[in-house]
Amino acid sequence: MPDRFISVPLTQAIGHILAEDVVTDTPLPPFTNSAVDGVAVRYSEGRREWTVAAEITAGHFRQILLREDEGASIMTGARLPEDADTVIPVEDLIPEGDHIRFRDGARLKKGMNIRRCGEDMEVHVTAVTKGTPITPSVIPLLAACGKETVNVRAPLTAAIVTTGDELVPHSTVPAADQIRATNRPMLLTAVFRTGITVKDFGIINDDPGNVSAALRQLMEDESVDLIITTGGVSVGTRDLLRSELHTLGAEELFWRVRMKPGTPVMFSRWNPGGRSKYIMSLPGNPLSAFVTWTTLFAPSLAPAPPRRHYAHLNSSYSKKDDKRHILCGQWQSSSASGLPAVIVSGSQSSGGMTALARAHCLIIVPEETAELRQGDIVECIPL
Repeated sequence: MPDRFISVPLTQAIGHILAEDVVTDTPLPPFTNSAVDGVAVRYSEGRREWTVAAEITAGHFRQILLREDEGASIMTGARLPEDADTVIPVEDLIPEGDHIRFRDGARLKKGMNIRRCGEDMEVHVTAVTKGTPITPSVIPLLAACGKETVNVRAPLTAAIVTTGDELVPHSTVPAADQIRATNRPMLLTAVFRTGITVKDFGIINDDPGNVSAALRQLMEDESVDLIITTGGVSVGTRDLLRSELHTLGAEELFWRVRMKPGTPVMFSRWNPGGRSKYIMSLPGNPLSAFVTWTTLFAPSLAPAPPRRHYAHLNSSYSKKDDKRHILCGQWQSSSASGLPAVIVSGSQSSGGMTALARAHCLIIVPEETAELRQGDIVECIPL
């Protein structure tokens, strides 16, 4: 896929991938400063009392010379006088007029409570590397490097194609043998959530000529990086997508997986002239389409894929095949172990939507697991 870059304001960079190495232009921190509110002193073995000779607040530094028996009141983050080497916290001091006395039993050590210039990062070193997902936790370091704007990878553009003679737009009242195209708005929103720009290519009926023409148009469209389809990749006589992709020269990377729901799924690559375009073909059933997108494709496209969690199962489940099962689950209160608790919720039919709408997570049942009992630990994907 193409590697295009754009420049965005730092405050709008969340969810993007950094396209440059960002280098420090000052040391971090830029000067030696106090880590606490207290009194800055020149450490002297055995000294327990000082005269407060000055006050230094953050942003209002003035250079002063301290004698061994003098200290300067200093605030957290304020620059340290050059001859001070220790900061005593306020809570360890007892004020006595213009003097301060060290509290009995408190710990005093040379160099304590000081943040040295450059101790976090030196100047002219790489602070954030190209390819880093930009999250709120990365923003402060980028800002500390003086970045008003950052170069990021341009969002990919995905075309969403919905196939099926029986489908009508979800705003339409369906006839007796029609159903609303619910996968279409689901994918438009789910794909957009990953930071990808989406194009709605509408509903294509199950006609070989129409399917082939739509695929060819999108394959040759240089503004489209990904093609995401639903329906047409199972083994029925009207499942045309797979054969049409073969005819158009797409390389099949995989077809069908041992997963329930979601077995009829396909991943292909079209590679004319060395420029790869990927086609992600999802099942037509609503729960199957959501599960395959969420577990197989979204993690590789989202800047920061959702972390999986472990939970105690508060219900039971059994299966009779060697497939990986993905179940709709609902969180409950935490278990005695401190892990969250979860239950299998609602019908797990691949064509159902109610259980998915009410689910808090997807529960993963591994291929080799035939039965889950109450109290077992399960892996979950938060929704």
